[in-house]
Amino acid sequence: MPKKEKSSKIDKPDYEKVNQDLLNAFKLDDKSDALAGYIYMKYPYYFTYTILKTAGIPVKKPAFQKVSRDIAEMMQMLVNQIILRGATKDTSIFHGKVIRPEEAVRLVSQKEDMHLVPSERVIPFKLTREILFENPNTFALGRCMCRAVGENPCLPPSEQYTCLFIGEPNVSFLVSQNQYFRRVTQQEALKVLEDCHKAGFVHFAYFEKPASDRLNAICNCCSCCCIGMQMWKNMYPHNDNPFLIPSGFVPEVSDLCNGCGECTRFCGFQAVSVDQKTQKAVVDMDRCMGCGLCGDNCSVEAIKLRLEPKFGDPLDIEALKLEQASGKSQD
Repeated sequence: MPKKEKSSKIDKPDYEKVNQDLLNAFKLDDKSDALAGYIYMKYPYYFTYTILKTAGIPVKKPAFQKVSRDIAEMMQMLVNQIILRGATKDTSIFHGKVIRPEEAVRLVSQKEDMHLVPSERVIPFKLTREILFENPNTFALGRCMCRAVGENPCLPPSEQYTCLFIGEPNVSFLVSQNQYFRRVTQQEALKVLEDCHKAGFVHFAYFEKPASDRLNAICNCCSCCCIGMQMWKNMYPHNDNPFLIPSGFVPEVSDLCNGCGECTRFCGFQAVSVDQKTQKAVVDMDRCMGCGLCGDNCSVEAIKLRLEPKFGDPLDIEALKLEQASGKSQD
């Protein structure tokens, strides 16, 4: 049998197309934001370095992603805008919502294009709040931007691939512009979520104006490295701030609790402690974000989540689709 000849042709990305697709993703009145999107997604590690540094959080400059002085200055202007606009929920253009593993799985399991506008009970922001999936079963898995620039990251570089971007045009742009992002299948994306949950990371759904002005990524975060949880520490009230919002759930501790304290080890929000008198776990509702890691890691199943209306509604993609199909108002 004759050997198959190896092709010497290397397929190169069609940069003109991916750039045009990025521009097309923005509404007519927002086309100028595509330039910010280009800079952000072409240099995501330098972006994260800049925003963490500006926030006063210790970081190291990403030597693997060098930028020119001009790009660095434009990046600083973008970061300054995001921080200034992030002062209120009415003006924020870069924010995240805690989601439980079940909700993350549902988001990643979508197969059809969709355009949803969740009510402010779900996403309590005036801007950058749409779920606009184009080819939702396309994913880009990338090296975590926060851990990559962290001074003392909790994971080595080879294990930092935990950031999932969903749908077009962002996926094609990222994989064409960054060697640290690659396409993965839906099953691979689901495996990333599973592994990150087992590792005790919190799932965040991020809505970002520069990334096509929509829900664009699921980040799997830790309290020691990641931008969301780092900045959350300095925001009050913790579960009602203009950057990160809770899942809509809170944990309840039953009499099964034996005071072992294992739940406190998994809570990245320092919301769970053990009462020394009762020897039972107690939850600080002013700090809890409803991620569910405490209950998922309770060996005696003493902690269960329940809906808490004052913390809004969950980001349940299937419920949102049903509401839209029935024509029911989500407000």
